[in-house]
Amino acid sequence: MGTCPYCGNLIAPNARSCPKCGARFRVGVKNPGRSLATGAMVCAFLFPLIGFIMAFVSKRRSREAGWPPEKLANAAIPVSVIVFLLAWAAVSS
Repeated sequence: MGTCPYCGNLIAPNARSCPKCGARFRVGVKNPGRSLATGAMVCAFLFPLIGFIMAFVSKRRSREAGWPPEKLANAAIPVSVIVFLLAWAAVSS
């Protein structure tokens, strides 16, 4: 059994739509923003500005494909901001 990426309801592994919320999704098709979200999180620690931009691009690609945004992309945004501010504070003082 899988879960609906939109409402969290239990669904059959090969279901094409959620019986609870009616969301449609493609079977066997992966979220195009997933690998970009992973890269965004890695870059958020090493190159915060690039990670910040990649997270927003990942969210947009997911939304355009009809998927909810990756949680990793959502997490990469505040991480990149915090790392950027810490680096700026370290360089400024």
